[in-house]
Amino acid sequence: MTPKEEVLYSAAHVMYKMNEGTIYIMPEKLVWIHENRDTSVCHSYLDIKSQKISPAGKEKVLLQIALHDATASTFQFVHPEGLSVQIGCRNEIMEHLLLLLPKFFFLKRKLSLEKKEKKPFAKKPRLKQLQLVSFVLL
Repeated sequence: MTPKEEVLYSAAHVMYKMNEGTIYIMPEKLVWIHENRDTSVCHSYLDIKSQKISPAGKEKVLLQIALHDATASTFQFVHPEGLSVQIGCRNEIMEHLLLLLPKFFFLKRKLSLEKKEKKPFAKKPRLKQLQLVSFVLL
């Protein structure tokens, strides 16, 4: 995270792997930074598959970020002002992600489709040659 990056929302008192830090929602990624700044977690929205939250009534207020590579990061909200503030912070982050993730889902899908369109030409040199000829003729 650089000083010039825009922060859409941040929440302090968020645990990740037994360390307390701050979670930031930015235009293109989610970042968690340890309070001593020696550890951080950064997930591009292109890499995020889904988000899950702990059910209502559970003792811990959790947000799990599942990634396309089958890994996940789990964040626990531990704000000292209590459960209602913890749930509020978690829900605010969840709402930001609900707005941001679809944009990146469609971008990832578009990039994937473009990649698939190029594959037939790579496998068949004659098709690639015809593509180049048609490009030159236009």
